[in-house]
Amino acid sequence: MYQALKRKAKLEKKTVNELVNEALEFYYMMDRSLVANAERLAPAFKVTAADVIAHAAIQSFALNEATIEVYGQPLDMFKKLFVWEKDSDQDVPRLMSGSDLFYNLKDNFVRRLKEEKENDERNEKG
Repeated sequence: MYQALKRKAKLEKKTVNELVNEALEFYYMMDRSLVANAERLAPAFKVTAADVIAHAAIQSFALNEATIEVYGQPLDMFKKLFVWEKDSDQDVPRLMSGSDLFYNLKDNFVRRLKEEKENDERNEKG
């Protein structure tokens, strides 16, 4: 493992210590609900939770970039990453995370999928 860390650190022009600190910070900041969902899915695909998280992130980033390319603006889910909260006398953005973000996105996906399903059913009828 240490040799792999040394190789990766060299590729990224960092020290092993910097790489380990970055990994620990990333793990520490990782939302537990995200990890729990990834751990639930990972065994079914015989991969690690980290693989599930990386794949999901890459897939959503790619979809967002494609949406920008086609429509000229990001996906709604990327536009709605922040919520506005009062801090002293002004509104400030707060990055949604954890269950707040999960349920917000899930509600948006459910609404969009229901609309798509209704459109499909209308098109089938004719």
